[in-house]
Amino acid sequence: MRHLKRAFALAAAQLALAPAGGLAADQTAVSPCSFELPLTPARGLPTVPIAIGGSPPLDFVIDSGSELTALTDPTLAQALGLHTRPAGWGTGMGGVRLPVLIAPDVPLRAAGGVLFRTGLAVHDLGAGPAAAPSPPFSGLLGSELFEHFVVDIDPQRGTVILHETASFIYRGRGYVVPLVIDRRRPFVTARITTVDGRSLKAKLLVDTGTENHLLLIRGSHRHLQVPEAHIAVTARGVGGEADAKLAPVAGIELGTLSLSRVPAAFLHAHSVAATRSFRRVNGILGNGLLGRFRAILDYRRGRLILEPRERDGFPVEDLESDG
Repeated sequence: MRHLKRAFALAAAQLALAPAGGLAADQTAVSPCSFELPLTPARGLPTVPIAIGGSPPLDFVIDSGSELTALTDPTLAQALGLHTRPAGWGTGMGGVRLPVLIAPDVPLRAAGGVLFRTGLAVHDLGAGPAAAPSPPFSGLLGSELFEHFVVDIDPQRGTVILHETASFIYRGRGYVVPLVIDRRRPFVTARITTVDGRSLKAKLLVDTGTENHLLLIRGSHRHLQVPEAHIAVTARGVGGEADAKLAPVAGIELGTLSLSRVPAAFLHAHSVAATRSFRRVNGILGNGLLGRFRAILDYRRGRLILEPRERDGFPVEDLESDG
């Protein structure tokens, strides 16, 4: 996806907050904090340090679009002494099939404690002629993380807070977007306005593990056609690549939050493996957009909370300054 990110910069599309009845951020969330982890961006994705058993800290991507928690290198699994067995096949970008191993009952440690124990998947990212280059991270934290905790990702403060789910109380003033969990994956309903003024309701997978702002499945709705003014790009991801067309949408509404001129990559359905097993999905809401906010994913209460970044008390969204 690195090439798409560069293309977004070339397109010089703007992401801006528009008044829509929502309230400005008040970064107050009251809850016993189970864990607080340092947040480091890696290739546009949120990563945190995780230890496998007694290993040194390894960079793991927080990935709400992944069902499984996984290592991204079987050689690393061997070096850590994990006992793995074949567990079938996964699907990467462009429909490429990837072998998957599993290491049972592995403790994941962070901030001086055990987050949870899991059957750790191991993806062979070296498979296939179009495999992505070695990523700057070692693993993925999938749906189990969000089922165990309320996940609070705050890029401005550089922290990820994992709140205990039962006692978490939110008292902030951010935008609350209804969240539906379907087979361990989070979805929102958004209203998208295309550049030619057409409006549609769209079901979007909320995926912190996608670096793009918005991925749209071309043809999944009669109004989701590629605009005439677009840039042809190559989307590269785990285990493969796919052709995409880059063009902004005029606006997107998430509950009472309105955003304008959001960059969108239009792909064919077969290129978006994460959505293929779900009905009537129109695309992916990625970390390019989510990372503009403090994002709180609360699966238990079915809500995504988005607090705009603040500077001197005022919400700001300066896309170009972040490169």
